[in-house]
Order: sequence, then structure tokens, then C-alpha cells
Amino acid sequence: MKGITGTGASALRDVGMVLGLIQYRIGQPHLGDIGHLRTDKTPEEVAALSKKFFGSLAAVVAAVAAFAFLVSNGTIAVSIIADRSGARLQRPHPGGPLFRLCMDARGPHP
Repeated sequence: MKGITGTGASALRDVGMVLGLIQYRIGQPHLGDIGHLRTDKTPEEVAALSKKFFGSLAAVVAAVAAFAFLVSNGTIAVSIIADRSGARLQRPHPGGPLFRLCMDARGPHP
């Protein structure tokens, strides 16, 4: 039996999303104040916590962007050999990249 692929799968996904939105709108009156922020903190404390959270998020995004940049310009080489096993770092070789990410079931590569 052949599964649904391509445009048929996309249309089926879209229909499911629309049905989910309809269910949400019908059930919205029963939600009451669920999802509203309830806290005993002052607005200033909430603002400080939000600032801390978004600052940390920005730092993580910057770190990921820096790593992506270093990989894209060749400073860090990432080589992925796909084979249904885990990922491990390969030993660097002289004159090679800082590290190489390998996925292979045959064991460590020299």
C-alpha cells in the first residue's frame, strides 16, 4: 500500500489545521482566563524577568549564529557521515579542522 505523499499530504495537513482552528474557536468560551498571566510580582519585576530571559535568548541565538558562520567560512569543518548510529567527535588530524562530527556505525575513524 502506497502512502499519501506530495500535494495530497500537504492538503491533508492543511485540512487538519483548519479543523483544529475551528475546534479552538468553538471551545474558546470554555477556556475562561486560562493562559492569562497570574502573578504576585509587580510589573517592574515582570519586566526585569522578561529582560533577563530575552537577553539570555539573544546570547544563545548569537552563539548559534557565530557557530554557523564559522562552519560556513571553513574555520570549523563539520562532516556528517549518516548511518543510523549516534554522533561523536572525531580526533583532529594535523593541519585539519578543529574537529569533525561523524556519524558511523563502524567505530572511530583515525
